[in-house]
Amino acid sequence: MHPVKIFLSGPPASGKTHYAERLSLYYNIPRVHAKEISDRMFALAKFEEDKGTDEGIKIKEKIDAIKDEMVGKYTEANNGEEPPEGFRDKLKVRLPDDLVFEYLRKRLTENDCRNRGYILDGFPRTYKEAREIFLIKKKKFDPEGNVVEEEEEPPEEGKEKSWDDYEIRKEIFPKSFILFDAKSDEQLLQRIKDNLSEQEVFASHNNAADMKRRITQYRVANNSTVAEPPLKKFFEEQGVALH
Repeated sequence: MHPVKIFLSGPPASGKTHYAERLSLYYNIPRVHAKEISDRMFALAKFEEDKGTDEGIKIKEKIDAIKDEMVGKYTEANNGEEPPEGFRDKLKVRLPDDLVFEYLRKRLTENDCRNRGYILDGFPRTYKEAREIFLIKKKKFDPEGNVVEEEEEPPEEGKEKSWDDYEIRKEIFPKSFILFDAKSDEQLLQRIKDNLSEQEVFASHNNAADMKRRITQYRVANNSTVAEPPLKKFFEEQGVALH
């Protein structure tokens, strides 16, 4: 009766979400995906004054800081002119990766994921993201056996972070990795045309331009011979079965 922990990955329109939903129903375990994490974080940040959790306050402070920066850039680009009324409230913020990774890790340790398992749908997207999410610095102990607290030093400018003293976070690490793909990128684009109405495509990020951009991003991260290693290599290095 071990928890079922499966990670599904692949380019846009490869079918991973369709099968993630089916596996979630079959095993009666949660499907965890990037939009769920993002929606939860924005919900936590919308609290009444003096009634927010520490977590929600932290997220809201980060959102406010990003919006302040965006307003500053607008003012600078418009020769000191202040943005119109309501401009700041309408700004769409992309939450920083480190905060999203932190909350994803918390989500995977919640009772339903910890006790029953999870289907992780399409996130992380790259080898680098997988390292940030699933690796943790090894604990060091003093002669008496007490844990030595060490602050992590940021890498020197222009240098990559060293992962030599890291190990997997066993409590959240997936046990299986399923990789979806297609014969060609044209097949992926055709799947969208065949399975979504024009209205559904228009109202989503599945229009032709966005799809081509997203597929290109996936290929650069996972099929390039000059960029970082593909995502699947990370799981192969950790001995996770690839399907």
